Amino acid sequence: MGILGNHEYYFGPDEWMSFFEEKLGIKMLRNAHALISRGNAEIAVAGLADEAACRFSGCEPPDVKKALWGIPAGVPIILLDHRPGAAKRNAAAGADLQLSGHTHGGMAPFLSPIVKKFNGGYLRGLYRVGAMKLYVSPGTGIWNGFLLRLFDPSEITAILLTALK
Repeated sequence: MGILGNHEYYFGPDEWMSFFEEKLGIKMLRNAHALISRGNAEIAVAGLADEAACRFSGCEPPDVKKALWGIPAGVPIILLDHRPGAAKRNAAAGADLQLSGHTHGGMAPFLSPIVKKFNGGYLRGLYRVGAMKLYVSPGTGIWNGFLLRLFDPSEITAILLTALK
C-alpha cells in the first residue's frame, strides 16, 4: 500500500496512481484506508492525500477523518502521511503510528533547522506525539530543488510490527 508524495502531485497524479496500482500492484490510498486481517487480528492502513494536491492537481486535500472513517473500534491504525507536520492532528484523530517522509532528513546540517521548522519540528527518526508514534524516513534520494545530501545518510526503512502481549 502507498500514497503519493508532493512531487507526484506536481506531474500527473492520476497517472502515477494508475502506474503504481496497475503496473506495480501497490494499492494506493488517498484519504482512504484498507483493513488487513490475519487470523483473528486486524490492522488498518490509512493514507492521506498530500497537501500539495489541492494546489497543483485539483485533487481533494488531506482529510484524516475521511481516511479513518469506518475503521472498527480497537483496530490499530497505521497512517501514511507524506508530510510529518500534521502529526498532532493525526494523533488526535486516532492514528497509532504515522509513517512519513518528505524531509529528506534535512539534506545537510546547515539546512536541517530550516527543514525541521517547516515540518512541525520533525526531521528524521522516531517521535512520540501524544499516544501515537511517528516515524520520519529520510528516504533514499535528494530533492531536485537542492541537489545535495551532505552528512545525512539515505535510508530504506524496515518497520517490524509485533503484537503486544
